[in-house]
Amino acid sequence: MIRRNDTQAKRAANPVHMSVTFDVQASADRVFSVLQDVERWPEWTMTAVKKMDDGPLVVGSKVRVRQPKLLPAVW
Repeated sequence: MIRRNDTQAKRAANPVHMSVTFDVQASADRVFSVLQDVERWPEWTMTAVKKMDDGPLVVGSKVRVRQPKLLPAVW
């Protein structure tokens, strides 16, 4: 059995939600196509992303994300 301390239990019960909103001079389709092309993210951000499965990025796809000062994560 894994035991959590009080801080871990509070974090699990109260996940953090964050959002950022800004205007972009492009169509929604164009914005989505740029965001969906995760392997090109390093061209415009310090984040390195590698797809872990074949095919297009869709719901259920997995990617490995490496960001400065953070541990690698699989999303």
